[in-house]
Amino acid sequence: MMIDIDVIIYICAAIATVAAAVGIISKVVTRTIKKVSSIEIKKAMGECHDSVAEDISSLSKRLDEYIENSNQNDEVLKEALMNITRDRINQAHISYMRKKTIGSYSLATLDKLYESYKKLGGNSFIEREMDDIHRLKVVSAEEVIRRSEEHVGETKNSNA
Repeated sequence: MMIDIDVIIYICAAIATVAAAVGIISKVVTRTIKKVSSIEIKKAMGECHDSVAEDISSLSKRLDEYIENSNQNDEVLKEALMNITRDRINQAHISYMRKKTIGSYSLATLDKLYESYKKLGGNSFIEREMDDIHRLKVVSAEEVIRRSEEHVGETKNSNA
């Protein structure tokens, strides 16, 4: 049996054509897959970006609310501390003005309280009271103790 060379060439040409077609189709499919993958990746990244941006926005709002509440609480605490300090200095003023003397440690403590009061934004009312206190006679701790013991003795005698 004899094979005709034309048939062999025809078959080889058909095989080459099919191979070329497979190569072309393969390139088109690969490009389409890459393009679709690229589009899908970009779409997924966009969705992820949007989700992260929403989360960041939500966290930012919550942080702003927390800071605002914290600032309000700080102001309330600052005002309360200033009022307590003012009251303490005012009470000390009344007490020491009656005694007409002040102990050196008490004066130092009141000076520190007054400095804190001024840093908190305190007014000049307490400044006048501190001026009064500074004009008092400053006595030693021993003198304060002695006068307090005398005062306790006087109280006992007047109650008897």
